[in-house]
Amino acid sequence: MKKRPCVGAAAIALSALLLFAGCGKKSPILLQDSIDRITKSETNVEVLRSWVMTGAKADVLIHIDTSDDMRVFPPSYAETMKNSADHLRRGNVAVLDQIAGLVESGGTINLGYGAGLYKRVIWVLPATVPVGGSPVETFKKILYQKRPYTKADLADLTADGTCVQGTIGGVPVTVTRLEDLRIGPEETAIVDIDLAFFLGLKSQDPDGRMGTRVLIDMLRALKRKQIATAQVSINLASVGGAVPYDIRFFGGVIGEIVSNPGMLDGALPQKYEMMIEAEDALMAGRFDRATALYNHLTERSPNEAGLFFARAVSQGFGGDGEGAAASLMKAYDLDTSYMMGIFQMARVLAASGKIEAGKAVLESPALKKLVAEEELDYQKGIFFFTAKDFREALVYLELVEQKRSGDFALGTVMYQAYRETGNTTSRITTIEKLLRLDEARVQKDMPWMYRELGLLCEEMNMLGRAREALETYLRYVPDAPEAGQYTKKINELKAKGF
Repeated sequence: MKKRPCVGAAAIALSALLLFAGCGKKSPILLQDSIDRITKSETNVEVLRSWVMTGAKADVLIHIDTSDDMRVFPPSYAETMKNSADHLRRGNVAVLDQIAGLVESGGTINLGYGAGLYKRVIWVLPATVPVGGSPVETFKKILYQKRPYTKADLADLTADGTCVQGTIGGVPVTVTRLEDLRIGPEETAIVDIDLAFFLGLKSQDPDGRMGTRVLIDMLRALKRKQIATAQVSINLASVGGAVPYDIRFFGGVIGEIVSNPGMLDGALPQKYEMMIEAEDALMAGRFDRATALYNHLTERSPNEAGLFFARAVSQGFGGDGEGAAASLMKAYDLDTSYMMGIFQMARVLAASGKIEAGKAVLESPALKKLVAEEELDYQKGIFFFTAKDFREALVYLELVEQKRSGDFALGTVMYQAYRETGNTTSRITTIEKLLRLDEARVQKDMPWMYRELGLLCEEMNMLGRAREALETYLRYVPDAPEAGQYTKKINELKAKGF
C-alpha cells in the first residue's frame, strides 16, 4: 500500500432526503456550518442502512468508536459479501435484513467500502496517547484479541509515531485519536459517531463524570479539524445494551449542535450550562439540587426524554422512588426505547443500595400496565440478584423458570443464586439441566461447571456421578491447578467401584 501522510431506531424515513442539499454544492464544514444531513440509529446495521438510504458518499469515513466494526470474512462468505455490497451500491437496503446477524458485530464498514460509499476509513479511538506511539505489534495484539484476525490480515499495518496505517480486510484504514486526526484539504467525510466512544473515555477516567461537559469538549475538538462533511451518523447503541441509557441523550445534543454550530462559540446556551451544573450536583451527592435543576430543564424542554431520565437518576439516588418512576415513564412516553432504561435504572439503584427506590420503580402501576407479568418477574429477580438478596431473587426467578424452562441464561443466573444461598441440591439439578440444554456451550465456555458438579455430587454421596463429572472436567481443562488432586480423587472412587 502506498504510504500516505497521517491523515486522517430503525430505517431512516425516505422523506428526510428532501432536507438534504443537492449535488454540486460545496460540503459544509462540520460544526462551523449548519448540517441537516444527520441520522440517528441503534445498531451498526442501521447506521449502514442510513448511509445508503440517504445517498451518502464521501472520500473518507471518519469512524469515532471504540470498535473497528470491521471483519475479515472467511472465503465461504466472500461471494455473499460481494453480492450484498453490490445490492447496497444499487440502493437495495433490504439485503441487510438477511445478513444483519452476520455483520452487526463486525463487517458493516467493509460493506460500506465495498458499496463505494467511501474510499478509506479513519478509525478514531478514545486514546490518551498517540495510537502510533507504541510498536505496531502492540496494536496488532489488541486487534487479535478482539477479532480472529491472522498475521496476514494485519501484515501491512505500520506505525509512524502518531497513527497506525495499512489495510484490514482490504479496506484502507488509518487508526488515530481525535487530537491527531487529520483529513486532506480536498477530502469530504461521512462522520460516524458511536456513543460507545464516550465509554472508552470514561474507562480512562473512572472517577470522572461522563456528561455534557465531556461531550462539549469533544465537539469543540472536532470543530477544530475543519472537516468537509457529507453526512453525520450517530449510533445511540443503547437498546442492545452496548451503551447505558444515562448518556443516550448525547445523540440529541450532537444533532442539535451539528445543526446549530454557533452554540459552541463563546459561552454555552443556558440549557447546557444548567445541564452541566445538574451533573456536577449529582456527582457531589447533592440530589435535591440536581433534581431542582432538572425540573427547570424538563419544563423548558418538555420533549427531551434524556432530561427526564436524568431527573429520574437524581430522584432515585435521592430516595424518591415514586418520583423516579414517574420521570422514567415520562422518558418512555417520549421515546419508547427507554423501556429497557427503566430496568437498567432499577439495577443501578440496587447496586448502589437504594433498594426501596428501586422497588418503587419496578412496582410502578404504570409499568405494570405496560409489561407482561413474566417479564416483570424476571426484572424483579435480576433486581434482587443485583442487590445481593438472593433468596428474594429466587422467588421471582423460579416463577419465570416455570415458563422459560429452556432459557439457558436464566439457568446460569439461578445457579449463581443457589450457590449464594447454599442450596446444594438445586445447584446439582440446575447444572444437570444446563448440560441437557446445551452441553456444547458448557464445554466451551463454562467447563468449570463439571468440576462443581463433581464436588457437589461427592458431597451428596452421588459418587459415580462425581467421578464422571471430574473426569469430564479434566478432559476439557487438563492443566487445571487442581488436576493432581482430582486425578487422585478419581482413582480412589474407581478403586471403590464407582
